[in-house]
Amino acid sequence: HQFDPNGRHIHSFGRERLSVPMGMQISSNNNLYVADKGGNSVAVFSQLGDFQHYALTEEDGIKNPVGLTLSPRGCIALVQHDPDFGGDKDAIKVFQKVT
Repeated sequence: HQFDPNGRHIHSFGRERLSVPMGMQISSNNNLYVADKGGNSVAVFSQLGDFQHYALTEEDGIKNPVGLTLSPRGCIALVQHDPDFGGDKDAIKVFQKVT
């Protein structure tokens, strides 16, 4: 959801692309990166809420992402949680130069 400075709802976005959004970060070029636990992906949206692309997917080796941060050099540090294995597969993964 997007709100104005007074707390009024402006609009919502991402429902068609996100399953279980967990964490997000705004990049230096004002794109919004969202860790989608249910979709095993990191989706990228413009500052207006338009879907841009998937920065990472399950094909990149991620599963159940629950949080992320972006480095100034374009890397993504991703926290993932795997409850199927009693938590012993929890990990922090760093992906280089993802845009």
